[in-house]
Amino acid sequence: MSDSLPTREDTARALDAQVAEEVMGWQRFPYLMEPAPGTVRYCPPGRVHVSTIEKVPPYSTDYTAVRLVEDEIERRGLGPRFVAELGACVCLEYPYANRGVWRILRASPEDRCRAALSAVRSMVAK
Repeated sequence: MSDSLPTREDTARALDAQVAEEVMGWQRFPYLMEPAPGTVRYCPPGRVHVSTIEKVPPYSTDYTAVRLVEDEIERRGLGPRFVAELGACVCLEYPYANRGVWRILRASPEDRCRAALSAVRSMVAK
């Protein structure tokens, strides 16, 4: 048994999977033949055929991919909640202050993913 801690890549993949499921609406297919131990396959929303299974985009590490997450947040009408959560992720007390806007603009894809998850989860909890 290995006592090693998860790598940054493992953590990023786990976050990407959470975002894919909870924010983007992807479906898990854990019972299919897995290409590697611990790997789970996903299917994008609206596609339920096994041949459409794809690799989850690297939302938490790629600015282009996380833009899709932000588009989904906007489509759901969660923009204000997302901005508040993103402000909390980048340690801002007042997200709309001048420095706050700059820090939000510079937020990492990982911070944006965590904020998106928090925004969606806060709506589910209501």
